[in-house]
Amino acid sequence: PWSKMQLGVLPFMETSPPPGEAINVTLAPAHLGHPGSVLLIETNSSSEYFLVENRQPSGFDRSTSGGVLVWHIDDRSVPDPRIGINDWNGYPGSTTWTWPEFHYKVRLLQADGQYDLEKEHGNFGD
Repeated sequence: PWSKMQLGVLPFMETSPPPGEAINVTLAPAHLGHPGSVLLIETNSSSEYFLVENRQPSGFDRSTSGGVLVWHIDDRSVPDPRIGINDWNGYPGSTTWTWPEFHYKVRLLQADGQYDLEKEHGNFGD
């Protein structure tokens, strides 16, 4: 959804829930592209936020089981030309994790929290 938002072709809802408070939101299925199919959740950082989308087994996603995808966006992440393009994105335990500018700009949060997609060997727990 991040790419479509950057192009201005995907409308989204925006919220800034008070810390520690729950909110109820109904998201339209993402394949419909309606306003309200993506939720942008702000954080206390001006460069980081989350995108939440409702993916259902229909349209482009018809071969999936459907579910909710949560994306972490870090707009301050910029590739360093001195480092190979495939080597600059960090995850916990990697040598670049402590460098905020080396976090993925757009990262799908994984249900099992193991960062397998970043380690290039995703599994069914993701």
